[in-house]
Amino acid sequence: FDWPNLQGIKEKVMEEFQELEIAVDEKSDDRIREEVGDLLFAALNVARFLQIDPETALKLANTKFADRFRRLEKHFADQGRRLKDVSLEEMESAWQYLKKSRGEGA
Repeated sequence: FDWPNLQGIKEKVMEEFQELEIAVDEKSDDRIREEVGDLLFAALNVARFLQIDPETALKLANTKFADRFRRLEKHFADQGRRLKDVSLEEMESAWQYLKKSRGEGA
C-alpha cells in the first residue's frame, strides 16, 4: 500500500496494535507473533513514507537506548541502588530526567 499521507499510516499502525492487544488477551502465542510482525511491518511503512532507511533508524534507536540505559544504571548506582530494587515509576522518572538533561527528544 502507498499511503497518501502520514495519518493513514498512523491509523494502520493503531489498527495493528489493537489487533495485537486482542491476541494478547487471547493468550495465543502464534497469533501474538503474527500481530507483532504485522505491527512492525506497518511501522516500516512510516519510515518508507518519510524516505528514512529503517535499518539505520533502528540502529540509531538501539544505540540511543543502550546509552540511556547505561546512564540510568549509573544514576542509581551513584545512589547505591541497583535497578532490580527500583520501582518502575522511579525508573521512568529518572529516564525522563536523563533524557532532558541531555536535551534529547523521545
